[in-house]
Amino acid sequence: MFTIGIDVHSRTHSMCILDPKGKLLRRTRVRGGLDRLVEAVAAEGEPLRVCFEASLDCGLLHDRLSSLLNVREIVVAHPAHLRRSHCKNDRVDAERLAVNAFHGWVDGVHVPSPAVRQLRQLVEFRCRQVRKRTRVKNALRALLRSRGVEPPKGLWSKEGLAWLRSVRLPDPCARMRRRMLLEEFRLLHRQIKHIGRTLGGLAGRDPRTKLLRTMPGVGERTAEAVVAWIDDPSRFLRSSRVASYFGLVPRQDQTGDRNRMGGISKAGPTVVRWLLVEAAWRAVRKDGPLRDRCQRLMHGDPQRKRKAVVAVARHMSVAMLAMLRDGRPWSPELAASIEEETLATT
Repeated sequence: MFTIGIDVHSRTHSMCILDPKGKLLRRTRVRGGLDRLVEAVAAEGEPLRVCFEASLDCGLLHDRLSSLLNVREIVVAHPAHLRRSHCKNDRVDAERLAVNAFHGWVDGVHVPSPAVRQLRQLVEFRCRQVRKRTRVKNALRALLRSRGVEPPKGLWSKEGLAWLRSVRLPDPCARMRRRMLLEEFRLLHRQIKHIGRTLGGLAGRDPRTKLLRTMPGVGERTAEAVVAWIDDPSRFLRSSRVASYFGLVPRQDQTGDRNRMGGISKAGPTVVRWLLVEAAWRAVRKDGPLRDRCQRLMHGDPQRKRKAVVAVARHMSVAMLAMLRDGRPWSPELAASIEEETLATT
């Protein structure tokens, strides 16, 4: 079986082809989009092992190559897992990918199905719109404060928005800004509601989403995001691995007797980490094992609450994977078993 390493770009692609013994056969450059690249791979004819780096369009390329009869194996490499050379160019990168794939030195990343990729993109798009709406809310509050106007409680309710539209502002510049910000707020609010209905149609009927919602603090949007990014629970060898996947574990700098622990790594999908932390804040406000866990981690110091909530989010991610893997709903007994498993594997 021949091995091809491909350095993929938008308009040009470098290919390095190794023979079945791992020797360099030839290098070539393909000009054009993904269609031309797929045609070039199909033209090789021989059974192929193909390796390329994960990127924005790697899922689409993976689907296109999977349909080719001569492609027997596809390895999508994580860029962070590849050793960089001092001389970096497209030709060298393609050869490095081919050599790594031939010797089995790189593990391929999980490539979800097209339906799961669409769900992930929609979740990310909704979160971007929510953040835009939050910026508009902050701009409106700043406008009121700059003019010495004290807003009432529940500013974003129907009554609060009606007050905001009718409150007297002293100058025409402020009134113009208010009008434009309110128009933007209404547009974003309608978009977010529409995206939420679409998400409910795509993932709302999934029994895994309903299963995760049995956990305190976990709403529909958080459950949908976790299901979309975990996708296949069996790809995690241990439940604790999912916390690393979502970037909820601390950075570590250890050498000799020194062991320095920093902030969380923030690796993986930002949107899921953000939703998990928001769910943790809701969960610790309710009575139960998650609130008790947060209180223990605070050690009586209110300044440690933010760190404790992030630790609770980590615990929730591990529990969610166990729930999806075993099909069990949330319970205090499950929380205790997850804590024992986490302690046993650390």
